[in-house]
Amino acid sequence: KETIKVTIRNGRYSVLLGGQGMNSLPPELFLNHDKLYLKVEFDNEDGEGLRHLAPDQLITATPRALVADLAKVAEVAKVAQVAEKVSNGVITREMLSLEVLTKLDANATASPSAPITITRDMLPQDVRDDLNKTVMITRSMLPADVLADLNKSSTTSSPITLSMLAPEVTAKLDQNGSGGSGVVAGSLISVPYGQSAPAGYSLYQRGEPKELVWEEKAPVSVARFAFDGVEVLNGKIYFVGGKDGSNAKNIVERYDPSTNTWETIAPMSVARNGVSSAVLMGKLYAIAGDGGTSVEIYDPSTDVWTTGPALPHTVNSGCAIVANEKLYHIGGWHNSQNFKFVHMLDPSTNSWAKLADMPTARHGLKLAWFDNRIWAIGGHHGIESNKVESYDPLTDSWQTEASLKTTRNWATVWVANGKIYAGGGYSGSSQLSSIEVYAPTTKQWANAGNFPENKYSADSVVLNDQVYVIAGGNGSSFSNKVFAADLNASVEGIYDLYRKDGNASAGTPIVQSEYADGSVTSSKIASNTITTSDLSEQILKYLKPEITSEPHAQTVYADTNATFSVTAEGKYLTYQWKKNGSSLTGETNATLTITDANATLHDGNYSVVVSNDFGSVQSGVVEVLISTWSPSAITTLNLWLDANDTNSITLASGKVSAWNDKSGNSKNATQSAVATRPAFITNSVSFDGVDDKLELPTLGLSGDAMVIFAFNILSDNGYSVLTGAGSNHWDRYNVNQLSYPGHFRTVRIESASLNFPTSGKQILAYLADSAGPKYEIRLNGNNVFQSTGAFSFVDNIGILGGNGATAFKGSIMEIVITDDYSLEIVQRIEGYLAGKWGLINNLPNNHPYR
Repeated sequence: KETIKVTIRNGRYSVLLGGQGMNSLPPELFLNHDKLYLKVEFDNEDGEGLRHLAPDQLITATPRALVADLAKVAEVAKVAQVAEKVSNGVITREMLSLEVLTKLDANATASPSAPITITRDMLPQDVRDDLNKTVMITRSMLPADVLADLNKSSTTSSPITLSMLAPEVTAKLDQNGSGGSGVVAGSLISVPYGQSAPAGYSLYQRGEPKELVWEEKAPVSVARFAFDGVEVLNGKIYFVGGKDGSNAKNIVERYDPSTNTWETIAPMSVARNGVSSAVLMGKLYAIAGDGGTSVEIYDPSTDVWTTGPALPHTVNSGCAIVANEKLYHIGGWHNSQNFKFVHMLDPSTNSWAKLADMPTARHGLKLAWFDNRIWAIGGHHGIESNKVESYDPLTDSWQTEASLKTTRNWATVWVANGKIYAGGGYSGSSQLSSIEVYAPTTKQWANAGNFPENKYSADSVVLNDQVYVIAGGNGSSFSNKVFAADLNASVEGIYDLYRKDGNASAGTPIVQSEYADGSVTSSKIASNTITTSDLSEQILKYLKPEITSEPHAQTVYADTNATFSVTAEGKYLTYQWKKNGSSLTGETNATLTITDANATLHDGNYSVVVSNDFGSVQSGVVEVLISTWSPSAITTLNLWLDANDTNSITLASGKVSAWNDKSGNSKNATQSAVATRPAFITNSVSFDGVDDKLELPTLGLSGDAMVIFAFNILSDNGYSVLTGAGSNHWDRYNVNQLSYPGHFRTVRIESASLNFPTSGKQILAYLADSAGPKYEIRLNGNNVFQSTGAFSFVDNIGILGGNGATAFKGSIMEIVITDDYSLEIVQRIEGYLAGKWGLINNLPNNHPYR
């Protein structure tokens, strides 16, 4: 009998047997008695003495092996097993070995009443093994409450964690690495889209986000072009300026996403059509536009606009962005002149600094901050553009990026989920609703759905994991509509695959056996019958093809030839080119050639599959859109001679008597003297270097001009291709490889060593820019000489092929002359000539029209 004190609350009490000072219950009680009862008496100190609480409670033994000392549990269990086995009738003669039976019989004979002694040595080995076994508790032996704990999932209040698992379980999990936010080590793992992988893993395959689903939001108060006038500040969207028809706006609107409402706030001091905007140091900047050079700054804490530092030059339709706590303004135009200027506003000095020019002057572009660079996307540079160029603020330098699939002027651009999106804009013929996306893994643009309506000169921002596309033109009128898409929804359930660096776990990769003892592998090795199915991925990785150089996108002009090539490593490689996913018959080389390109036959998406006996790999997709651009699109075209157009060649007695001008200006190159007529050989006009020449009428060039021609040099002894009176030559280079552009007599560059090629097909350009002033020579798309001295322009080109000792020996394929200077146009002509005459590889890799 034990006496203890307990606390009673609301008629309830609890007693822990063996606790509160009581003696613990001996385990033998449960072995010696089938049933045990607990009798409780209590005294509430009222003088009545002890009173019996009925009925007595049955005490049951509950296994507690999951929390008790396992050794003690095993000992108790063994006692129970022994007690059970020695109970009456449990061990029979049939259960005893012959040795034990012999011993029993001998004892019985000697003394029938003598006790029988059974030792461990008398028992068979299997019985002794059973006795030596550690107690094993199975699920069937556990009560329901213990099973419920074991069945708990990670969603309950007591989740099973890694620390609760045995080492052999966590090791198994490591081998079978799985994705999710709790990524564990393995050779290939999946990670939720855009999240970081564990250290030591490299991206293997990026998931493909789903197309955006657009929802219409509250409209802005005035339908208008947005230009670059939409920004996020303090969790709200601001929309400044714009234009509807001929009316520029100074209106400023603010959107609250929590209430889906717009409000009009303090206007700007001037209306700004073609405005640029950015947020710097918690304030909103409205830059230039119809405001000329002026800058206004809005402080949301005071709802007041103040004057900021003016831009160094008047500009409209540029674009602004903040990077590294500095504000950049790039591009734009004024008086029909496109700008490539880059200016940076440093808040510490509150002044603008001029930086390295953007390679392509343009307006209507959009900017994005991506991969620690400022990306300038699309725009207009005389024509609608698909150009993409990026700027590194640390090195103050630009580089060319993959071009957009579609030309887009005043598109809208945003960055989300590790990719750049560009949508809408004007293609040159229509306003667009299409969207494309740039993936850094492929370094290419791909289709990504559509806006609900055409969006030209709209603007976009990302706020609270949603992208908002605001206002603009919808194709028939100005739009006041606002659309938003949930960026999280586009990547929900999407995973990226990462592989362990080196793509192998520790140790040496081995051939996978079909059986554990390696018998199949051994026999296959012996018989030389191992196939790829017997090899592990670790080994196959080193045997499969690997593409080291992808096919590059290029501008392909109608009626020209183009080549695409792939470089791969591996043994016994085969190639199969595809167009729009279907194999191209006979195109089984590393190079694909498109001949006489036309849009009907050749527009499409091209790729190549490289294979060998161990597997295959497919290149990225190159979209080919045949351009119909030709020199006829140049408004200031003066002369165009094209030997590829046989209809423009007039032959007399097998020689060229006239090379007819395709510009429409009828400035034909002719020769009446039979003896000095050049030959026509393989789509080119060939000059003998003695006296062959064609004569031109007066071209009537003004102070600006460009002469660009594609030709094939056969001898360096004759070097005059286009000449005038006396020594005034547009081009001269002799055996010493010195250039004498005597077109400008005061700027004879007789000592400039340009190292012109002395043989082979080349593209040469001579440019005169009176506004510079400068005189520039370009060879195969590279600027090889530039003079900035004053010059006197002389319109004296009259002879094609040269005169006397300097007569040109070689062939001329095409000549284009314009009556103005434009770097954009000369680059486009260079790209056109290179594609047409198979000279793409002559151009530098960063040439915009390569």
